[in-house]
Amino acid sequence: MRYETLGVPLRYSWTAKELPPVKHNLIHWETTSGLDNKGRVEFSTLTGDDGSEQVGVKMTIVYKLPRLVAMITRDKGENGAVKKTVQRIIQADLKRFKRAMERDGAAGEDA
Repeated sequence: MRYETLGVPLRYSWTAKELPPVKHNLIHWETTSGLDNKGRVEFSTLTGDDGSEQVGVKMTIVYKLPRLVAMITRDKGENGAVKKTVQRIIQADLKRFKRAMERDGAAGEDA
């Protein structure tokens, strides 16, 4: 993750381990080093307005800001700069994931 505050570029990375998945329902992870975070992606079956089967995706990420970033930005609440940066990154990742599933998803149904 890259972030800039007061003109100073900051860069954070992490290593995570995937926890045992629940087939077709859940992927989740937690960090083993670096920026402390954990998260989960939950999948659910939905019915569209036209009766078609669709997939709902819910992503939850919990992260602990490094003390320096938290002190400098006083990044609190829904409108915090770091939170907005993380949300932009996640939205872009989810869009890429959606495109990949729409393109290649049928081939991996039995995976």
